[in-house]
Amino acid sequence: MKATDILEEEHRIIEKGIMYLDFSVEAIRNKKEVKKEEFSKVLDFFSTFADKCHHLKEEKVLFPLLELRGILKEGGPIGVMLFEHEEGRKLVREMKEALNSERKNTITNEQIAILASNYAEHLRSHIWKEENILFKLANEVLLEEDDEKIVSLFEEYEEKEVGYEKHKHYVEMINQLSAKIKVL
Repeated sequence: MKATDILEEEHRIIEKGIMYLDFSVEAIRNKKEVKKEEFSKVLDFFSTFADKCHHLKEEKVLFPLLELRGILKEGGPIGVMLFEHEEGRKLVREMKEALNSERKNTITNEQIAILASNYAEHLRSHIWKEENILFKLANEVLLEEDDEKIVSLFEEYEEKEVGYEKHKHYVEMINQLSAKIKVL
């Protein structure tokens, strides 16, 4: 399995979180109940799974090797991805702050809906750019041994930073939440 295949599989998991955000935005705007506790779990999923499991693997492992293979950071696709990772972190922080200002167990704050909608759109665009631009470039420039090294480093990095059990927990949690909203 190629390194980009692993990252694309993680994108499919992240897209389930995006689906939950879309559901929450619609519910808030239609004055339906969105449980604060569930929404908080999804924000934790984005902070931990999307950022620490996924984005940091790209930043600490993939991007440096792509730079060595001639893909530009400054003024190039790596720089764009790094900027977008920071933008995403900022949006998650803002959602957490807005969520903390909620006094009830359900969310009614339109500001949270706006931030969640912006973050969902940000992630959709980001995933598209990675899969249709950066990962295609990566697959062109990476050698077979590079890919093997990256996959191994992904595993080491994830175990060190997050741990396999925590990774598994977030995948199961987002699968349960996305299955739940599909039934509603």
